[in-house]
Amino acid sequence: MKVITSLLFLVLIANLFIVGTIASPEIATFVDENINNHQVTVFSKSYCPYCQRLVGLLKKLSIENVNVVQLDQLADGFEIQQEVSSRSGSRTVPSLWIGQQYVGGCDLAHKLHKTGELQKLLEQNNVKFVDFKDEL
Repeated sequence: MKVITSLLFLVLIANLFIVGTIASPEIATFVDENINNHQVTVFSKSYCPYCQRLVGLLKKLSIENVNVVQLDQLADGFEIQQEVSSRSGSRTVPSLWIGQQYVGGCDLAHKLHKTGELQKLLEQNNVKFVDFKDEL
């Protein structure tokens, strides 16, 4: 019995290092609900300047009802970030999702805005916005 228990523990630890996390069903459901029930979701940290800059861009675009999940203010924030990372392939915040699709972080969102691709993505997902010229 000890051998089986030890073996299961080693498999669990190996999965943790290979996959990065083993999300509980509650964490996965939380991430699903935040991505699926909102047109625009940002997984963020309140003290992160890149997160603040991305949310500022979305506000400047006058997008209503942007869902901002402040991971540092949630008890399961680390686990939620691990789950988001496993879906996006990016381990950092901010993590921008539009229409259930991972878009990227702050720098990419600003680049996409400058090229007009962000606006196209918003239009394709029926997200109302007011455009402006990005001076950054």
